[in-house]
Amino acid sequence: MIIDKRVVYFLESHFSLITYLFEAFHEINKYFPNAPIELSVLQSFEDIEERLSIEIIVIIPPEEALKMLDKFRNGWYLNHYDSLVNIDVNWR
Repeated sequence: MIIDKRVVYFLESHFSLITYLFEAFHEINKYFPNAPIELSVLQSFEDIEERLSIEIIVIIPPEEALKMLDKFRNGWYLNHYDSLVNIDVNWR
């Protein structure tokens, strides 16, 4: 397993997100069983703060993946959105 040092530094400075991250992995697994997940740290030109990106590597048709991601976002993610302002979830 390769762990990006930027992810480690991000989580060290946003320690409170670790619990939500484990919950997110559990919830993601409900919609995308056994899908690999990649973590990275992103910073756009507009954003001052860095964001943690959770990318779900899917092997299902894109239309189905988009429906599942919408269900995840409209369920667990939306219910925890206020606590997850520094986390983005996407698929590829």
